[in-house]
Amino acid sequence: MALRIFTGAGGSRFVCDDDGGFGDTVAAISMRANAPISSCAREAAAEPFLRQLGKMSQRELYDCAQAKIKTGRCPDSCDGNCNAANPPGRSTHERFNDGVAYPAWLPGLRLPVWARGIDVQRDRVAAFCDEARKEGFTVTLTYPHSAQEAQHVNFRKKPAIDLWSTRPLREGMSGPRVRLVVRLLWAVHDPQTRKPYLDPHIRPNGKFTPQVAAAVKAFQHDHHQPLTGEVDVHTIRALRAARRARAN
Repeated sequence: MALRIFTGAGGSRFVCDDDGGFGDTVAAISMRANAPISSCAREAAAEPFLRQLGKMSQRELYDCAQAKIKTGRCPDSCDGNCNAANPPGRSTHERFNDGVAYPAWLPGLRLPVWARGIDVQRDRVAAFCDEARKEGFTVTLTYPHSAQEAQHVNFRKKPAIDLWSTRPLREGMSGPRVRLVVRLLWAVHDPQTRKPYLDPHIRPNGKFTPQVAAAVKAFQHDHHQPLTGEVDVHTIRALRAARRARAN
């Protein structure tokens, strides 16, 4: 499973899953709720990204907590991060069930991407959960009786993630979704010129080039959409509808 750094409200940066759009969904909810995110992924695979952000992995947090228990003081190297922490392999930040977050599942069970733990700025947790509910998601405080874990939330069911809503395509991006948009722009014709919005001889190789952006804007103009040059959920729906209409 791929990880990368995301940006949430207030410029907060966190490591989370790039698979299935989960990290994008968390970032989008964070922005709309003005709820900064401090932590998401903390397993070993996240450590290179966490180091870039000056943050600690689950293993490092656990070691610091244990050091304080043994010596009675928090080591200088831990920067004050010596709160109680689950051992590696028992944290939802690593996508492992601790037996409390998901009591119906076995402790240590490998969790799906959407069940990963998320730490939200404490005074914005309620706003984050409320904003998630507006999207039809169920997100709750995971340990409501623990003051030390007042920042920790989890999704309670698999969110129906729509990448076109949470992460519209724009110039400079690349990947399979760009290839799909290019194919649609090749197939759908401008009603004035009766030619494809994007010349089929143009081969962007999966990249959202200025030519692709110009073709998107032309399509948006003809379909009464804001001329953003970006492909969001409304533009992709219109493109797909236009292709179906042409096929019929």
